[in-house]
Amino acid sequence: MAEVSFDAEMLDRLLVLLGDHDGDLCFLLPFFEDAMTASSMVQDVGSHGLHASNITAMDTEPVLRGNLISAIFNGTDEHMEIPDNVLLTPISGGVDAAFSVGLAFKMGAANAADKVLICKWDDGIAEEWKLKLDANEYPTFSVMDQNATAERGREDQTAVVANTWYIVIGTYDGRGTDTAEAGINIYRWDGATRGWDGAVDDTDANVGAGPYVDMEDLAQPVMIGAQDDGGVVEEWFNGEMMLAFMTRRDLGATGARMVAEQMVRLMRL
Repeated sequence: MAEVSFDAEMLDRLLVLLGDHDGDLCFLLPFFEDAMTASSMVQDVGSHGLHASNITAMDTEPVLRGNLISAIFNGTDEHMEIPDNVLLTPISGGVDAAFSVGLAFKMGAANAADKVLICKWDDGIAEEWKLKLDANEYPTFSVMDQNATAERGREDQTAVVANTWYIVIGTYDGRGTDTAEAGINIYRWDGATRGWDGAVDDTDANVGAGPYVDMEDLAQPVMIGAQDDGGVVEEWFNGEMMLAFMTRRDLGATGARMVAEQMVRLMRL
């Protein structure tokens, strides 16, 4: 059984960087849980308490990673969900609002298939935003105007490799409009070099249909490690995952780096 104890000031610092003291942090899941059975609660340590549920009992027990526990997803039927909440749709007054999502992960194996990291997305039904690895293992971050079936996103066309820790953070400045992709960035910390790569998005992604105006507040949970397609779960992530978060602020280059480096400290990478 994996157990950890550590100075809470390290985690408190991450909460500050993510805006918890200003009410901006939507959730942060450090994974304190040592057993991931079906319907187990997964603790959100942010002030809103948007706890997740582990949907299916995990085949492999979590392992220690630095000061925390790393959850291991099998890539076939394991994911977590946070029930729909107004905080999880980044709109304000009917228009897009700034937000950022991110996590640390170590992909188990390349498989030439999309693998969702964090999303609020049901294909063709309730699509809002999604951070994923595409079939080329490229990190991709998109927002969707469901009314117009208009998706806008950015992509990092450097493939992640298996068995390497990454921290990937997607940010959006909330500009809306038909060039919403111009307000999106993807930032990466690379475990192979143990270095900060900064903004790595180099290509527009999924920019089609339109015109994009803004996201819609739809009845869809946040999903970690998979997404829905007509209510059927698919696009499973395989490998380890830690410290999934969402904040209603654009972290920007400086903020994203400070968050990633604090995560590195907690994980002892």
